[in-house]
Amino acid sequence: MVLTRRRAHPLHALLLLPALLVWVGLPPAKRDASKPLPLTVWIWSTGRRIDQEAVRRVVAEGAEAPFVKAGTFEFAHGRLDYRPELGPEALPAGTYRLVYSFEPSVISSLEAIGAKQLASAIGGAFRADSESLHVAVRGVQVDLDCPTRLLPLYAEALRSLRGALPSGTELSTTTLLTWLDAPSFERVLEEVDFHVPMAFGYRIPQRVEERSPIADLDHVLGAVAAADRLGKPYWIGLGAYGYVLSYGPNGDLEHVHGKADPREVPSSCVRATGEGAYEVLSPIRLHGIDVPVGRALRYDRFRVATLQAWLAELRHEAGPQCRGAILFRLAGREDPLALTPAGFHAIATGAPPFAPSLRIEGEGSRMRAVLSNGGPDDGAFGPGACRVTLRLTRGRFEFASRGGFDGHSGRLGDCPASVPRSDRVVWTSAGLGGEETISSGTIVVGLPFEGELSAEVDGPSGRIQLGPIPVRRSR
Repeated sequence: MVLTRRRAHPLHALLLLPALLVWVGLPPAKRDASKPLPLTVWIWSTGRRIDQEAVRRVVAEGAEAPFVKAGTFEFAHGRLDYRPELGPEALPAGTYRLVYSFEPSVISSLEAIGAKQLASAIGGAFRADSESLHVAVRGVQVDLDCPTRLLPLYAEALRSLRGALPSGTELSTTTLLTWLDAPSFERVLEEVDFHVPMAFGYRIPQRVEERSPIADLDHVLGAVAAADRLGKPYWIGLGAYGYVLSYGPNGDLEHVHGKADPREVPSSCVRATGEGAYEVLSPIRLHGIDVPVGRALRYDRFRVATLQAWLAELRHEAGPQCRGAILFRLAGREDPLALTPAGFHAIATGAPPFAPSLRIEGEGSRMRAVLSNGGPDDGAFGPGACRVTLRLTRGRFEFASRGGFDGHSGRLGDCPASVPRSDRVVWTSAGLGGEETISSGTIVVGLPFEGELSAEVDGPSGRIQLGPIPVRRSR
């Protein structure tokens, strides 16, 4: 027998190339950095608190099939109960993915509940919600923070749930960062179409001296690298919210004010003690909770500029399995620290995140000063973070009122008798928020007069000077 050697086809070598690259230890493949990273959002408000116009705007900006919290499970008296949180008309027309979350009572009782009962309950809730909501439903996401040791049970539940879902329905899971290196997590990944590493909110500082931001780039890139190694399609979850933390006299955490607006705190009631840190000088109220004198406050919120930079980094660092980023969470009603449609637009397009401007409005001797921010990012917060000055070089003030500012140069009130005969009025505010406009009250100046309007605003990256803008009126 004569043996002949077959000539290798050139494609054979190409097919072996990925395995060869792994074998020689070269870096894993990266996604095409020239293409933008797809974005979408989690909607975590319930019922009528969902801002439908905000949902429409982010979808119009490209948010793909947003993830919506449909309801929550709890375990009590030996029963696994479901609490739906969306009404039939809660969402505008469109396509969504429904998310199911779980109270700690479920997580602590997973072994007693078992995989089959858990899957049956989620499947039943999903079927009922899909029928009652007047929207298209693309998939179901399970948001279950189970202990790592119970990941095999979780995988079994997902397998049972998969078999009960309509054909073509996506199944996904949120992913704790501690799962990414667990061998048992691969069993979970076998049962889902994709997963979502949650690269935010992993720790809230329990002591006033501790520093732990909502998210940081090292954790984000670490999560992406670990997810790439697993080789399963994923979206990366990024934090887009904020909170105010209040600490007691002993330095221990007392409250997490998740929907408090620090701009509601008069600057005279707090004293800045560091970046984003304040001492309460007079009793205040944050989103319905009283905060006594002497408490310490820490304020932390995502910034659009930060997320813009992170996404630019992810375009280059993420592997081909990265499907995009999901931002938590889209602001609903009464949710001032979460992502707005303007914020989503700026993140998606690279628009300026902080854009302060100053103008004077009115005619004749009556006018008002207006300070605006056309961008979605807040400036820095603290006493005197914004100062608007109207200085006269000719003429004199007859009346000036505070309006929407916290205070104005030495006034005891807003009556004409309280206005000193000076050549300037200074209005102050504790900060300029995203898409916020602050106006003075009425200003009356005797005619004729000349002067200039200027402002100093503490922005995210330092102090910004606006003006001076010439202001003059004749008789």
